[in-house]
Amino acid sequence: MKKNLIKNAAEGLFERYGYQKVTIDEIVQSARVAKGTFYLYFKNKDDLYRQIVQNYYQTEMPEMINKYIAGEKDLRTRLFEDFIGGLIYLNQRKILKEIILQNSNYFSESINFEIFLDQTSDYIKTIFAEDLSQLRLDITVEQFARMYMLQYFAIFQEKNKDNFWNQAECHARVFIDGILSNHKWEGTSIDKIIEKVKKL
Repeated sequence: MKKNLIKNAAEGLFERYGYQKVTIDEIVQSARVAKGTFYLYFKNKDDLYRQIVQNYYQTEMPEMINKYIAGEKDLRTRLFEDFIGGLIYLNQRKILKEIILQNSNYFSESINFEIFLDQTSDYIKTIFAEDLSQLRLDITVEQFARMYMLQYFAIFQEKNKDNFWNQAECHARVFIDGILSNHKWEGTSIDKIIEKVKKL
């Protein structure tokens, strides 16, 4: 099917060069289709890119994660498997990895880091729907999604390949223990600390 030819060709180009540097002419040339054929399936380059990214998060990743966390009853284990599985998946999908790293060359009119966070929130609500009540009461799903992505961002900064998975495991365990903690922070607030530091 020509639509899939175009999507596959575009995905390869976007992964290699980013969204900003790829043109429709290059996409159709790589797919070996006429330029008019492109517009039969997509409004513009951004429409094509958005469909590729949405497919990752709405179809591919949930299907993969659901397969290997299915049947696991312990929430802590499911979160850990999802976290590490997601990291493996992101390492295979350069477009998503670069969006997490906030590489603006991989942003489009309809895809950027903030939109990606919204999609992550939707993904988390889908995968962990029944478990969300077990998260800390003082953290929203949106905050959870942002922290999730910031953990990935920090892990991807690790330059030592031998240490990469050790760092990933440490980040995952500390993050998950924190997100499931029933401990309530008492005492001073962040506003008070900021004011205190400003006075120094």
